[in-house]
Amino acid sequence: KPMLLVFGAEWCGWCKRLEKTTLGDPQLVKYINSTFVPVHIDVDEQKRVAEILEVGSLPCTIILSPEADLLGRIEGFEMPAGLYKKLAAAKKRQDGVSPVSVQQAE
Repeated sequence: KPMLLVFGAEWCGWCKRLEKTTLGDPQLVKYINSTFVPVHIDVDEQKRVAEILEVGSLPCTIILSPEADLLGRIEGFEMPAGLYKKLAAAKKRQDGVSPVSVQQAE
């Protein structure tokens, strides 16, 4: 499953709204939990992770493939329907990338 990283902070009003409104939507929660490995990251506690993934504004949602390839980046607040569309598009990008098979020479 791809990883869904949601970056936020205690002091961020839009982050709190995203968590309450969008990430509190029961249908979206069901989709996220069945499709992704969701991780919430507090930028004040995990500054290095936010720096590595170039998180510039909050809230920021990053979707990574199991191999850590960037599948999507969503900056700012989204309503449930908008976030669902963007997450589904990111998932589709992962599904469209097939792993390279390596055959050993005999």
